[in-house]
Parts: sequence; structure tokens; C-alpha cells
Amino acid sequence: MDLQLAGKRALVDGVAADLGSAAGCDLVTARVSALDVLVNNVGIFEPKPFEEIPDADWLRFFEVNVMSGVRLTRHYLTGMRERGWGRIVFVSSESAVQIPAEMVHYGVTKTAQVAVARGITEGLVGTGVTANSVLAGPTRSEGVGTFVDALAEQQGVDFATV
Repeated sequence: MDLQLAGKRALVDGVAADLGSAAGCDLVTARVSALDVLVNNVGIFEPKPFEEIPDADWLRFFEVNVMSGVRLTRHYLTGMRERGWGRIVFVSSESAVQIPAEMVHYGVTKTAQVAVARGITEGLVGTGVTANSVLAGPTRSEGVGTFVDALAEQQGVDFATV
């Protein structure tokens, strides 16, 4: 949609950065110092048996799935409070409450996102700023499609059945 043709006025910009690192978050916040709506939607997943998940994977998942949102929210929340309005959304997953056996590390980070959003919300009463979590189910992205294809093959069923 062309915003100008639709009669909308908006500033649209982009920044290429690795939000799974403090340096990447700093790059974004230096380029975009203030905003009204923050959607924390960065995330990675990987099926792996629990006993095969090394510490490095746990830390990487936490950095990307949790700390990206923590860092960005910490930066933008101050300005939202000062302006008396803002929206913060953490895109979590149903895996936050129903941890998948093949992705325990992923599920734990999604639970952590819910806890962060809930904790932030407790301090926002009366400020005009809200923080919420969305616990979406699977989306048919390329990564999920590959994952479901592999499960279907492993179980000897078709994609639709999985």
C-alpha cells in the first residue's frame, strides 16, 4: 500500500541490524531514537532434543528471543512515559504455556517474554503506555514449513496431518 496515495502521513524507515546483540540494538536506537509503537517480533527456533541443547544455544536463544525485546523496550519506554502514550507488544507464542518437547529452549524464552511484558505492565498503570504479549500459534513461514515437512516425513504422514 502506498501511504501517500492512501492519504496517510507516515515516516517509514529501516535499519539492518542484528537485534540478537546489544550492539545491534544500539544501532537501531541510535538511528531511531523515539517511537510510539514497539513490536518485539524477533525470534529464532530450532527443534533439538533437550539433552542435546548446549549452553551456547540456550544463551543464543535468550539473547535473540528475550534480550532483544528487553533492550529495545528499556530504551523506548522512557520516551513513551514522558509523552504519556505508547504501545509495546511482545510477539510470543503458544509455546510459552505449552512448551514443545522438541524445543524446550525456545519455549522457555517465549515464557520469559510473557513474564517481561507482564512485569513491565505492572509499572505502567495510569501512564497511557501499555505492554502486552501475543501468544500466536504456528505461522506458515519458511522455517516452520521446513520443520513441519521434517516432522511429517519422520512420522510417515502428510504436511496437513502434522
